[in-house]
Amino acid sequence: MTPLRMDPKVFVVVLNWRRSTDTIDCVQSLLGTAYQRVEIVIVDNASGDGSVGRLTAAFSKIPVIENSENLGYAGGNNIGIRYALERGADYVLLLNNDTIVDRNVVQDLVAAAESDGGVGIVGPKIYDYHEPETIWFAGAMIDWSTGESPHIGLGERDRGQYEGRVEVDRLTGCAMMVRREVFERVGVLDPSFFLYYEDVDFCLRARSAGYQIVCARNAKVWHKVSSSTKANRASALHRYYHTRNRLMLLRKYGRLVSKDHRKNIGYVLWYLARLVRRPFADRALDTAELSARIDFYRGRCGIKPRYHEIGHDR
Repeated sequence: MTPLRMDPKVFVVVLNWRRSTDTIDCVQSLLGTAYQRVEIVIVDNASGDGSVGRLTAAFSKIPVIENSENLGYAGGNNIGIRYALERGADYVLLLNNDTIVDRNVVQDLVAAAESDGGVGIVGPKIYDYHEPETIWFAGAMIDWSTGESPHIGLGERDRGQYEGRVEVDRLTGCAMMVRREVFERVGVLDPSFFLYYEDVDFCLRARSAGYQIVCARNAKVWHKVSSSTKANRASALHRYYHTRNRLMLLRKYGRLVSKDHRKNIGYVLWYLARLVRRPFADRALDTAELSARIDFYRGRCGIKPRYHEIGHDR
């Protein structure tokens, strides 16, 4: 494991897709951080809406990398990760562009990571930006019977019930800081997921390599929850990627057994029947669910053309 250091170099990767105003607010909050050895890189995922010009005008001293195509959350962040590693980063902090950070967040994350050389990934407690004392994320454990990993503390008002440094199964790509050594041993994010579950997969790969995944609940970030994807159960985009990638994760880690295959085939038939019966206006979610399950069985991963005009929120 990497020996402990007093002032490791931290690179923050902020991925933008057509939300330059959010990105500017996020980076401005980062510029106020109390930690000194921080560098920022902005990666634009082929926004094509003038974002790059606005970002370079706002931050003349911060590099803005412009991708030629939308690489999704995983692929877009991988560009920034490689950029940071090539420039000597000891840690890379992946941060959603629709977040605002506490001025002590970087030093709190570094302190948690540097307290134990076995910590590979560390993340903060995350609050709902619109309800600043309401928790959005305080860690997560995985239910391998379903592949789901609901957020600890989601929707709860913070009364001090989730404190300290806690080892968890996974963190969220909304805000997670990764030790350089982890990337060198397990690689970068898996772009086959495109959006959702790539962060879960990455944490599992790190854990399999012997690293601890820690939520440092004294570190704080506020998240404008799913501002670009509207990622909730009413979103066809969310339904597609969440369903397909959850099944991909279960299969990748050998947790998809024969009874699950029978159940999934049953779901396909059930959703087909629902599409026949339901009015056309109500078909979006069912179509997304059906497409996700069929694409999973066909081995189709990465971007789905029907759902490619997207942001990259958690």
